[in-house]
Amino acid sequence: MRAGMGVLGWPPDAFWNATPIELRRAVEGYGMTQGTDPDSGAPMNSGYMTPEEYADLKAACLATQAESERRLAEREKAAGGDSR
Repeated sequence: MRAGMGVLGWPPDAFWNATPIELRRAVEGYGMTQGTDPDSGAPMNSGYMTPEEYADLKAACLATQAESERRLAEREKAAGGDSR
């Protein structure tokens, strides 16, 4: 009851209508948002990207965007300048 109505903030009817599996999954999900591994209960990483991970993701996104723009330009050229 403490986890469902206290930590999760469920109203009593939601708590009493939840199955044990639903309660467990909700508690695990809450724990994950707080940085806890649901299987072991051990602390997980912060969930935030490092500056290096951000730079890698940004580079990958920009490369994908450039490739999409290149393909669109090729289609427009093949269609006589207007692909619409």
